Amino acid sequence: LYREREGAIEPHLASALPIEVSPLQIRIPIRNGVLFHNGRKLQPTDVSASLERLRVSEFGHLLAKVKAISTEAEFVVLQLAVADSGLLKRLCDIHASITPKGRAPSWHRLVGTGPFRMLERSDSRRELKLMVHEQYFAGRAYVDELRLQWSEKSDAEARRYETGGAHLSLRGDVAFAGHRPKYQSEKAQSVAKVLAFVGFGKANRIDSDSRFRQVVSAAIGRNGMSQIGSGELVVPSLAVSPRSVTTAEKMSARPDLARRLLAALQRFYPGQKMTTRSLDILVNRSRPDDAIVAGRIAAALFKIGVRARLTELRARTFARRVREGQYDLYIGQLAPHSSSDDLLRAALVVSGKAALGKDSRLSPATLRRRFQAELPLVPLFHRALRADYRSDLHGVRFDGKGRLMFEELFFFGAPEKN
Repeated sequence: LYREREGAIEPHLASALPIEVSPLQIRIPIRNGVLFHNGRKLQPTDVSASLERLRVSEFGHLLAKVKAISTEAEFVVLQLAVADSGLLKRLCDIHASITPKGRAPSWHRLVGTGPFRMLERSDSRRELKLMVHEQYFAGRAYVDELRLQWSEKSDAEARRYETGGAHLSLRGDVAFAGHRPKYQSEKAQSVAKVLAFVGFGKANRIDSDSRFRQVVSAAIGRNGMSQIGSGELVVPSLAVSPRSVTTAEKMSARPDLARRLLAALQRFYPGQKMTTRSLDILVNRSRPDDAIVAGRIAAALFKIGVRARLTELRARTFARRVREGQYDLYIGQLAPHSSSDDLLRAALVVSGKAALGKDSRLSPATLRRRFQAELPLVPLFHRALRADYRSDLHGVRFDGKGRLMFEELFFFGAPEKN
């Protein structure tokens, strides 16, 4: 409905900013003449159904203060339980996207209103093909087709870009130090808001105990993680919020403390010796840096007498295993949110505590205390996204949530060779 651009919120599918009828009721005017990718006209009922789906979903904390959603002519009406000054920013969130009749998107039903429509997906080629949406209400994009490829090797994307096989790379511009890409390059970088974390299994055993998560957090040294990635900004962190400031000393590993905490915890589980079993750390193979992170976690645990092994999985299998709780630990990422409060609630959702995150009665301070006490996931660092792109490609930028704005890309001039 809305987009955040350079700190300002602009109408998108909404035709104007919300109209406040009263402190507890707002009316959102919906733009007329918008077409979905399937040619169907966007209706206010599509918007209300999409927002209702979000409101009752696991990410319902985004609309936790909305108690009813309805439509009146070209308006969507939101009835609030209490005033919500941050609602407009949360309506910019990716989870608040609008779909036909509010249906949940899936790989087989990717239909929206954006500048590109889904054409083809190939797992064997690790590629998505998107075609320009000619009837895009905000004006046709300059580029006719997008081919978005992913790889499972850390240097594959940089190698492809280096040899001229790609116009843009999120994994660096060269595969080997001392090389130069075929074409002259420019760089763009997002803010460092993507959270990398360790997630924990939900089974009723020692490694699902909140005290074990404190053990893992103490064992991990985060300072060295600033070198993870391919040159983008990486900020080690003990907190979910990217605004949190912590000294380098606190970021260091504390193996002696971890051993003492583990010894104290072990007394509560006399039949489960952590030193006699091996933990399984799941890694998404399409995010190569995660394997490096997992290796460092395993090394840190080994120093306190706990063994761990890496299990690298294809993205879909990884997502299913995490969703079903079939793991001991996993390396996860959490996308940027509009506020630290929303990010904290999203962290509770991905750690299996969605109900706690949706409880609008809990203040941010109370949530932070609950989070620190239970530590449902262990934060590691916040990272930026960095794009290396050819000198003939223009309009490359990231929005405030770290998303690459493909509709603004255009070519100008001939590429300059190095």
